[in-house]
Amino acid sequence: MSSAAITSYDQVIYPNYTYPQTHPRNLAALGALLGLTTAPPSRCRVLELGCGDGGNLIPMAFHLPEARFLGVDIASQLIAAGNERIQALTLANIELRTADLAVAGAELGEFDYIICHGIYSWVPDCVRRNILALCRACLAPEGVAYISYNAYPGFHLRQISRTLLQFHTRAVENAEEKVQQSRALLNWLAAAQKPAQDDKPLSAYSTYLQEAKTLFAKRPSGAIYHDDFSSENQAFYFHEFAQAAAEAGLQYVTEAEFSDTQSLQFSAEVQAQLAQLGADSVLTQEQYLDFLTGRNFRQTLLCHHHKTLQRPIAADKMPAFYFSIDVQPEQPNTQANSAELMRFKHPELGTLSTDNPLAKAALCILGERFPHTIAFDVLVTQAQALLGESVSADTVRRAELAEFLWVALKRGIAQIHTEEHHLPYQASEFPVACPIARQQAQTSPVITTPLHNTVSLDDPLSRAMLVLLDGTRNLASLTNELTNRLKPPQNAAEQAEYTSLQAKLPELVAIQLKRLIRLGLLIH
Repeated sequence: MSSAAITSYDQVIYPNYTYPQTHPRNLAALGALLGLTTAPPSRCRVLELGCGDGGNLIPMAFHLPEARFLGVDIASQLIAAGNERIQALTLANIELRTADLAVAGAELGEFDYIICHGIYSWVPDCVRRNILALCRACLAPEGVAYISYNAYPGFHLRQISRTLLQFHTRAVENAEEKVQQSRALLNWLAAAQKPAQDDKPLSAYSTYLQEAKTLFAKRPSGAIYHDDFSSENQAFYFHEFAQAAAEAGLQYVTEAEFSDTQSLQFSAEVQAQLAQLGADSVLTQEQYLDFLTGRNFRQTLLCHHHKTLQRPIAADKMPAFYFSIDVQPEQPNTQANSAELMRFKHPELGTLSTDNPLAKAALCILGERFPHTIAFDVLVTQAQALLGESVSADTVRRAELAEFLWVALKRGIAQIHTEEHHLPYQASEFPVACPIARQQAQTSPVITTPLHNTVSLDDPLSRAMLVLLDGTRNLASLTNELTNRLKPPQNAAEQAEYTSLQAKLPELVAIQLKRLIRLGLLIH
């Protein structure tokens, strides 16, 4: 296979978003959690296999200027497009190369973190073997490799729609038409499943079709084409992947989304039974957890086989980390030093509740200062100051806070870090948004944040604001410019709405600015 070949990924673009779970900050923290002496993200070396046009890697390079990045991919046109973007951003710490993963190896160099997202299940077995061999050859002694792949047993369900759609579109050549006909077929199949008798429940197959219809309506066309019509799309039971990694000289660390390793959604009895079934090893327990959850996708972290990992992980690891938590109190007027239970709401993952004064104060501080990171010891000191305490917290109270943050981490609500990062939690007098985000906002609602998230800013106001936040405007001048950009009404019926929007604009701008801060889009 020639490294300069034109591939299907050149012809039909796969949507290349950012994946926060692949960021070196996340890989460093989770490696450290298991006892690895991971490289500082701010000065690390990162290799991405199958980097596409650099959509995941370029934002990392932009925000970590002292780190070094290399991306390789067989799709030469994507590599060329990514290198044009790198030149436009004048980045000197990243390189994208055309390379064939079937033969690439140690010549690429040594890296602290290796990322392989959305590749392993979609290539032939010989390439899979070389990906693992390449990770072994190129991974630094304390390094962490990330590999994602489709997983059984959940992927058995996904294969139902895959086989149906491949048959239905077997005579269709055009990629977009394949996707359109696939969505139409799923819509028809799902609509046809209404039972003849209203009191008759839907079958398991009918339920699956409803879910598949909803999923395919949301997925980008490029993702459907490459995932569901690829000649290669192999899933694995976790124990099979772990065995292949072991044969390559690598061992399982954890999952890139740490909450995926937990069974908190199940009853205490089920959790105890899971622990008993997996008593012989963490690998066995992870496999039974997949059976419990029906997992269809894994994002597994690996390290060298000779490293001794520290298991089991416990709350006493928490004081070694920095924390960030995107929560806000549901009862803002409740005092942290009261005996009252306080509930803190995460925008996506539900609530955390506690009546522990130190934990309440800590969450108030973390929530107010998100996306800023705070070291555990600093957090204890600041929480005590909020409570009006002058005597240092004793060992018991520190342990209680550590246990609370440990539970928040297991639920996916808390994020841990090995380094501080200084994203603002308040706007400066002349706010500055991330240049990459400002550039994207001019043409698309899909925005990359310095937190390495991909967000959708569907409202024109927030996108217009983002473009204007270049450090030359304060809040008043920003509001004035946005007011001047309002289009006058075309008829009298729209005049009242136009006048109302003009009056509300200062308030709306202030609200949107706070939103942009919490999304991590401001850098100053």
